[in-house]
Amino acid sequence: MKHLFENLRKNFQCGDSLHAYFNEIKAYGYEEFDEPFQQFKDKIPEAAQCLEFEIGFEKWSRAHFPANRYDVLTTNIVESLNSMLTDEREYLVSAIFTSISRRFAEIFRERRIDIGDSNNIVVPSTEITLREKMTQGDSLFVGNINGDADEFTVIGSGRTAKVNLLNKTCSCREYDLVKLPCAQVMVALRLKYGNGYGSSIYKYSSPMYKVQSYILAFAETINVVPSESEWVVPEEHVKMYIAPPPYEPKLGRKGIKRIPGLVESFKPKGRVKRRRNKFSLCKGSGRKRTTCRNREG
Repeated sequence: MKHLFENLRKNFQCGDSLHAYFNEIKAYGYEEFDEPFQQFKDKIPEAAQCLEFEIGFEKWSRAHFPANRYDVLTTNIVESLNSMLTDEREYLVSAIFTSISRRFAEIFRERRIDIGDSNNIVVPSTEITLREKMTQGDSLFVGNINGDADEFTVIGSGRTAKVNLLNKTCSCREYDLVKLPCAQVMVALRLKYGNGYGSSIYKYSSPMYKVQSYILAFAETINVVPSESEWVVPEEHVKMYIAPPPYEPKLGRKGIKRIPGLVESFKPKGRVKRRRNKFSLCKGSGRKRTTCRNREG
């Protein structure tokens, strides 16, 4: 979202109209997405065409992404790893693996310490999110029109949402994608379980947010790669010759930066034209006191 925002701002000069872009990119439902995108399309049709046809809705929109992605997983793991190992990439292969093992061992240890003394059912950041959704649900109204104990209609914030607690779905689609009760689900839980519904919200949250799942994810031990003298290699592998892959070295310095993606801004190639100074007296460019014809004396 951040990178795409910068690219649109630079390439289409549409910084004043990108509030609609942020509204559409964060929308969970299709109807919630269509209105701000139409506003954006009316103001900057070129940028809207790029988002719709060249990039595609499914690559940047929550509402149109076909799987559970947002707030659940990150697709930027490779970029994160590259930034973390900027210096290590120049090491030898064995040193790179040793450094990666050491880094991840430190991260796993820190995560285990952070969560080890916690008495929460879910991780702290998820607990904060759930409490915020409970507060938002206080301003909504709910009805049980069908008489079903698990189906509710929630009204508020200018829209109506249908909640099904049995299937753990909400027509706003936030609950479907994030796997945490949204504000509409919170008010439905309050109607079903009463004012003490706070203890029931964990039952309707995905297990991947719970402390036990978090501990299991970081429970494994990561060992540092031993020195080559300590390796145990079978004899048949020691005598085996493996030819390196065919490689044609390229001229010039080795590239260490990533390749820019689609619709990213590019700097102009070639020499940058230098700005010529002006003489303060005659205001002519490329002149100085000794060569100016209009100088006094």
